[in-house]
Amino acid sequence: MNISVLEKGKCSGCTTCFNLCPVNAINMKKNDEGFYVPEVSENCVNCELCLKSCPQLSAQYNYKQTKEYFAAWAKSNERALGSSGGLFPLIAKQFIEEGSVVYGAAFTKDCMDVRFMRVDNMDELPRLFKSKYVQADVSNAYTLVKEDLSSGKKVLFSGCPCHVDGLYAYLGKNTTYNNLYTIDILCHGAPSSFGYRKFLEELSEGKTVVSVDFRDKTYGWGTLIKIQFSDGTHKFHPWNGEYFRTFLSGLSVNEACFECKYARKERVGDITLGDFWGVAKIDESLDDKKGTSIIAVNSEHGERLLNHAKPRLERIKSIPISVAEPHQARANAAINRPIKRPVMRECFFNHLKKGDSFTKATQYAEKSLMDVGILGWWNETPASNYGSTLTSYALYKYLEDCGLSVAFVSPPDFDRKTAGKFCQDNQYRMTTKYSKDEMKNNNKYFDTFIVASDVLWYYDAFIRTGYMFMLDFVTDKKRKISYATSFGNYKNFFPDHELLNAKYYLNKFDSVSVRELEGVDICKDRFEVEATQVMDPVFLCELNNWNDLAEKAERKASGDYVFAYVLDPNSEKIDYIKEIAEANNCSIYSITDKQRQRVQ
Repeated sequence: MNISVLEKGKCSGCTTCFNLCPVNAINMKKNDEGFYVPEVSENCVNCELCLKSCPQLSAQYNYKQTKEYFAAWAKSNERALGSSGGLFPLIAKQFIEEGSVVYGAAFTKDCMDVRFMRVDNMDELPRLFKSKYVQADVSNAYTLVKEDLSSGKKVLFSGCPCHVDGLYAYLGKNTTYNNLYTIDILCHGAPSSFGYRKFLEELSEGKTVVSVDFRDKTYGWGTLIKIQFSDGTHKFHPWNGEYFRTFLSGLSVNEACFECKYARKERVGDITLGDFWGVAKIDESLDDKKGTSIIAVNSEHGERLLNHAKPRLERIKSIPISVAEPHQARANAAINRPIKRPVMRECFFNHLKKGDSFTKATQYAEKSLMDVGILGWWNETPASNYGSTLTSYALYKYLEDCGLSVAFVSPPDFDRKTAGKFCQDNQYRMTTKYSKDEMKNNNKYFDTFIVASDVLWYYDAFIRTGYMFMLDFVTDKKRKISYATSFGNYKNFFPDHELLNAKYYLNKFDSVSVRELEGVDICKDRFEVEATQVMDPVFLCELNNWNDLAEKAERKASGDYVFAYVLDPNSEKIDYIKEIAEANNCSIYSITDKQRQRVQ
């Protein structure tokens, strides 16, 4: 076994496994969302060192109880260099001045990525200053840190809590280095490098980027992004622009961050640094609009760091833990709990993957705009059955697997209490319930509407729902598609006075496909519409989706058995199922529509 057993979406990208692998069988690769994940080669010898050291798989956490909090800022020359109070530039400069080494995150030369960097001189040190709201490539930084420590050098390592704990995991639980000092930052989550590149691509409009400052202080302390170009021009992106909105809402953040083990009062670094947002509510004199840092001292090493820095601070004040922690729990969730996963996160990344701009992806996610809305009896209403739910489920999953954002369109009689179990358990997107007259409101949220695979063009359904399943509420600007929709049979077909309306709506479809061959003839003869026969979406749905669904089943079966789902059961059908089971020496597991009757 190796690190490949780590569940998808759980990796923080700390690179402990990469740095520890004795045969170099692990590489950190970006996944399709732009986050670093381990990839194991055939060189793996299954030593399981990666499994034993991974902070996500085993309890590596070196939590420290905070001893004291402070609000502080450095003197003006260092304060201007930092995102808030300038504490990190001040401390880092002291390390370099005394001949020590500093590790932290820096933009690459082309500003397209963020990587950890080893610095031992003043010229390169500014590259580590200020916040970088992009997941950083740690690369072999842990290995270099160990080499420096082993050679007797004093090392300052600064990063997100997962990076700091990853370093400790790499060095070993029982190994102590008195010359190692660590800083963890109050982290809201790691934004995607893929999203960041798309953002730069859009904002630069073809110009060459030479520098990015996520926390420019031209107009004071805040979150103003400044991007400078090779032609001497620059652009500002505001604090309430798309980049920070997707970051703060979690849309662009790594999946692992939603279960972050470090978003808590106990910290892993010797000191914790962050912005002291809202500090004026505690003491107005601590906010002069130029940046105030919150400092959590978590260890004796942390006390030494702060005591060494105090002579170069312009302002510092101790804040009681009873005041600081409740305040930060409101102002900075990273000290209290992980960020919540937004429902539309997948929609955001799907649009980026399709090649849409960062702005468009953000707009679709924020406004709950979707590629496709599915209409059908997916919600197990009294007129529906399990087959209806399964075909809707299959179409939904197939479209999702194609990279589209999808939601079920709630019919006017929709009741969430009776919604299909698939929808409840898997938290599928469902639209707001509208009346028949309000169904047109759905046009605001979808590009395309698809009528699902079921007997939805049966006249009895129209008596109840009107022309909803012929998309009478959809505007002509939207795409209208049917997939494997069925008329049921020729009986109870549209009377002549209704046929003209049905023909009018069906001719507005961009594409019509039906489940039965007879449906092709009906479309041609009755509606003058060209239709294509296609197979039911249950056959399009990937096997892994069905397996995932089966794992959640309440009823489990073992041994050889015949499984039967019977619509409208009767004695003849029951006898036939029993005959098959007896012939194959199998037991019977059966569900019937609405659980009206079970085969014993």
